[in-house]
Amino acid sequence: MKQGIATATFALSLAALAAAALAEPPARPSGQFGLEVAFAKGADAGTYVCTATITDLQDDRVLSAPKVTVRAGEPATTHGGFAAGGATYDLALRFTVKSERDLAYRFEYSRNGKLVSAQSATVRL
Repeated sequence: MKQGIATATFALSLAALAAAALAEPPARPSGQFGLEVAFAKGADAGTYVCTATITDLQDDRVLSAPKVTVRAGEPATTHGGFAAGGATYDLALRFTVKSERDLAYRFEYSRNGKLVSAQSATVRL
C-alpha cells in the first residue's frame, strides 16, 4: 500500500506576547511557534494517522507532539496544556482528513482560557 506524507511548516508570530515573554522565566512559551503536520494511511481501511510537532521557535523546545488515528471526514482534536509563569496555556490542534490527498487542520493557542491565535490550512499531497 502506498503511503503519502505531506509536511507543512509554519511560523506564527504573536507580537502581543513578545514584550511580555522577555520578563518571564524561560518555561513560558515565546508565542512564536513552529508547526509540522503530516498524515499517512492507517493500518485499518479508511483510517489515517495524523501527527504534528509544535515547537517554540525561540528555543526549539517541543511543546506538543500529538499523534491520532482518524477516519476520513471525522475531525479529531488534541490538546496540549501546561502552566508556566503564572499562566495556563492550551495548544489545540484539530485534524480532518478530507480525502486520501487532503488534510485540513486548525491550530489554536490560548492563554488563561482566552484565544490568542488561530491558524487553519489544508495540505494536499
